[in-house]
Amino acid sequence: MKNQNKVQAAHIAAFEKTHQKIVDALESYITNGWAQTLAKLLVYMGGKRANETLKKLPSELHDRVAAQYKTIKGEKRTDADIVSAVEFALKNSGFYGETLAKDATENLSQAQTREILLACKKMYKNDPILKISIENFTLTIKDICAMSDLDTQRFLRRVDVHKLAIAITDETDVQQKIFKNVSSRAATMIQEDIEFCGALLNSREVEKAKKEVLKAMKKLAIAG
Repeated sequence: MKNQNKVQAAHIAAFEKTHQKIVDALESYITNGWAQTLAKLLVYMGGKRANETLKKLPSELHDRVAAQYKTIKGEKRTDADIVSAVEFALKNSGFYGETLAKDATENLSQAQTREILLACKKMYKNDPILKISIENFTLTIKDICAMSDLDTQRFLRRVDVHKLAIAITDETDVQQKIFKNVSSRAATMIQEDIEFCGALLNSREVEKAKKEVLKAMKKLAIAG
């Protein structure tokens, strides 16, 4: 019993040591790291807007953030650490990912959406977060339902049907759209795939399949 208590005490001491490291890291961020993070956000905003924003900070904060900004203002907004800081800020604000993409592409026609997707590579230099969000969230699996029958048939010739079956295991409306545009034999095979995969696959595998299907959809959209 005594030995067991000693082991438990050792475990508790080990966890406490790690807890203190966490607290130390938080203290370091509170006392200095936040200023560096704010400086990274300023880099992303760009020179003129960054300087205007700096002026809005209370004087006791201005000097610390400005000093950090001065040391990194030569970095690019596409640098990984800059992008990471901006992603963190936008996620916390709720204006990120699908929400951001919908804001950028709301009420666009199919032709305009195609132009946006074509412009994505050029967009990265000016706004990598916007580019990433548009590429990842402009199209969804549910958009198959909005395709014409002709486009759906073209799409089905370009996609791995087994991967498609995995991707639409939980998308009843999309399944009906697909079944409408394939032969009865093909529909039966896809239905069997869906039933088999639905019982075995975890959500990670479904999301992976969806990403591959979306690549095919993007190629079709860009091709017009």
